Amino acid sequence: MVILDDETTFNAATFIWTAGVKGEIIKGLPVEVWNRQNRIKVDDFNRVQSLKNVFAVGDFAYMNTPKVPNGHPMLAQSTIQQGKALSENLLRTIHKKPMIAFEYRDKGIMATIGKKRAIAAIKKHQFSGHFAWFIWSFVHLMGIIGVKKS
Repeated sequence: MVILDDETTFNAATFIWTAGVKGEIIKGLPVEVWNRQNRIKVDDFNRVQSLKNVFAVGDFAYMNTPKVPNGHPMLAQSTIQQGKALSENLLRTIHKKPMIAFEYRDKGIMATIGKKRAIAAIKKHQFSGHFAWFIWSFVHLMGIIGVKKS
C-alpha cells in the first residue's frame, strides 16, 4: 500500500519513486537503512538492507564495497549502470536464477563549464577547455543518436 502526504492511499504491485538531488527520508523505511547523507544503504544487488523486495539505485543508493568505501559517485553513469544491473537481476529472479552483484565501471567524468568549455577526466587523462568540450559533445551526441560500443 502506498500512502501519500495528503493521506491518499492506493495499492500497487510495483512502486517506483524518484526524487531530486537531496535525499528525503521515506516514511516506513527502517531508520537503520539511512546513512548520514540521507542515502539508503543497499547490498551488492541494490536491495535495501534488511528488506527483501525493496531496491534503490542512483544518488539515493549507498553501496559500501572495498573498492568504493564511500559509496558510488552520484553521477548519471553510476545510476545508469545500477539501473541496468537491477533490471537484469529482477529478470534473473523471475526466472529463478541467482542475482549478480553490481560492479561499477568508471568511464570517467565530464562536465560543461561554460560556452564551448568543459572538463573531462578519462582514466588517467585530464582535459579542459575547447578540446574537453569537443569530447563531451561527441560522447553526448553518440548517446543521443544511439551509438553503442559493441
